[in-house]
Amino acid sequence: MGFNINRYITDLREEIIDAMVSEDITEEYELDDWINQDIDNQLIYYSDSIEIIDELGAYDWSSFDLECTNISQVAYCALLEEIHEYDFDFDELIEEAKELMEEDEE
Repeated sequence: MGFNINRYITDLREEIIDAMVSEDITEEYELDDWINQDIDNQLIYYSDSIEIIDELGAYDWSSFDLECTNISQVAYCALLEEIHEYDFDFDELIEEAKELMEEDEE
């Protein structure tokens, strides 16, 4: 099946909103922690890192903030950079979560 960035971003967004609804994420730093933990979970196996690098075309990592010394670090930086491109705005996500909570109350 392989890694698909669009599916991953959609799933991550839904997981974050669900976590906000259940109040596991209430502060912006918790959102950042959640994203970093999720990326770590995506990179458990070497083969996962290769799939992510292939999907994102991350073959030149000289522009990454982190000095990458292994394949997992390259995949981590590439995925984090891609997530930042989608602009997971905390305020926007929390509003979506509030709307869902209001719908559940009705």
